[in-house]
Amino acid sequence: AVAIAHLALAMQGVITKFCTDTGDPFRLRIGINSGPVVAGVIGLKKFSYDLWGDAVNLASRMESHGLVGKVQVTETTYGHLKDQFV
Repeated sequence: AVAIAHLALAMQGVITKFCTDTGDPFRLRIGINSGPVVAGVIGLKKFSYDLWGDAVNLASRMESHGLVGKVQVTETTYGHLKDQFV
């Protein structure tokens, strides 16, 4: 959780260096959740690595319902991060 939180904050910082065609900086919404997932490679000719599970689905909902330019975490992830991040 700590490594992903650092990654999310770094992503937020780097993305502002890129701009749209209108000159507006790109901004991200990021959702983070902690929990079990299943990971695997799918495909026979073109391989793709993917993650599945409730933890992934909840992180996706956190992102899609979050605020632009913010990192939104679930209560589970907050429990892992509360002593290291504001």
